[in-house]
Amino acid sequence: MKNRIIQLLVIMVFVPLLSVGQAYNPLRVEFSSKEFDQLHVIPASPNRVIAFKHFAKHNNRGDVWQATGLDESLKVVWTKDIIVPRSYQLSEYEITNDSILHLLVVKGAGESGSFLKIRLNIINGSYTSYMFKGNRKSLLVGLKMYEGELYLYGLGLENMQDQLDKYNKETQYEKIVTTKIPPEYYILSALADTAHERFVIIVKNIKSANGELRLLEFDKNGEITKMDLLNGNLTQNLIDGKLVYSEDSELLFIGTYNNSNSKKKRKDVDNAYGVFIGKITNNKFDFFQYYRFTDFNNIFKTLSYREQQRLKNMTAKGKEVDLSFKLLMHSKILKQNGEYIMVAESYYPVYHYEPMYDARGYMYQTEVFDGYKTSYAIAASFDGTGKLLWDNYIEVQGVQNYYLTETVTVYNDEDTQVFMYYLNEKVFSKVTKGNEVVFKKEATELPTVKDSEQVLTEDFGRISHWYGSYFLVSGYQKILNRGSKSRKVFFITGISFE
Repeated sequence: MKNRIIQLLVIMVFVPLLSVGQAYNPLRVEFSSKEFDQLHVIPASPNRVIAFKHFAKHNNRGDVWQATGLDESLKVVWTKDIIVPRSYQLSEYEITNDSILHLLVVKGAGESGSFLKIRLNIINGSYTSYMFKGNRKSLLVGLKMYEGELYLYGLGLENMQDQLDKYNKETQYEKIVTTKIPPEYYILSALADTAHERFVIIVKNIKSANGELRLLEFDKNGEITKMDLLNGNLTQNLIDGKLVYSEDSELLFIGTYNNSNSKKKRKDVDNAYGVFIGKITNNKFDFFQYYRFTDFNNIFKTLSYREQQRLKNMTAKGKEVDLSFKLLMHSKILKQNGEYIMVAESYYPVYHYEPMYDARGYMYQTEVFDGYKTSYAIAASFDGTGKLLWDNYIEVQGVQNYYLTETVTVYNDEDTQVFMYYLNEKVFSKVTKGNEVVFKKEATELPTVKDSEQVLTEDFGRISHWYGSYFLVSGYQKILNRGSKSRKVFFITGISFE
């Protein structure tokens, strides 16, 4: 695989026989930041990208979000305005039947259980929306589509059963099922397990001394039909995990762990000491294996020189060495040639201090949260027997977000892996082949505006996978056009990787 980022040209899409030396014209769409103050980009299908934008101006009816459907050349096909309760944010989405986008817009981080459910046809923009009101005992975690029914999973969702019954009676499209999970459990992963015709959730009992793990099965009413204890080498505290199918259609459970007895429900407060993998057959673990980060080949390269020397000295003295990181697991486990690749991003919170004065005029300092800074993305690969095959990483510099979101995109093709992230008109990429580095990290200039324009400032930049070898770059820019005034926009640009 060649390590090149190619800017897609509209002229190449429609008139491939013309010379590429003609005027530069990027595949790009813009939305004025005077009108919108948020942009979410959803790569719904190869011929449809959904831009979900929040209007900057308040509306008496609530907040207004605008959904815009873009075709394969990023031209606007349709636009719809959607009224959403004030201060609600996009939480989850799911694509079904290749044309229906299900959106969950929730209050806060889903703690109240209240949400607006939107069903959007990505082809023509038609939609329906329905408001569900939970209470402070409810926690909405996510949604999955299974056999034409939408499963909402979380805690305390049975409190809105009357609303769900009303929705299911009125709707013509799908039925919404809420999984009924006892409050002592913490949800690690959910899967619409079509191979075994069931909906399953792995939960951890936060009230048990050893953090017992159970596999819950649900019927079409959201009732638990099985609640099997997952026995195995469960000697550590599991922080996060994802379910994925093995080659023989059984379930693999892959994630991060530490050795604490934490009963906290927030994943962002726990440092990971390593990764785990287990295989579930007949609702039991065939195997369950832990790997400390010190078992990795490349992990020490992510440390500073001083830290590396300190750990070498400890090892030389016969002391046991442990490494720990705050990690954000990616939402998907990648598959490649019979391997299963877990990707996670290390990060740390950033603060600054501001002077304050009390009633008597005495000054004191208060801590202000500035967001999360991403430092590395790491990948670990396993085979179907749970053996750790290789690990690798990419260093991330200069990327800071107020919310924990995936910064790095990992794209695997044939037998190589490509790590990519976007910052200030540059795509930073690194190509690996297992433990080996095929191309070292390099920055590729990616001009996202016309030759006659200049980007003055940029923020919220990110790159996400669209389909095949195509990707979407998005963010906010202040642009100066020679001979005219500057403009401030949210943008989406299409690129390919070859």
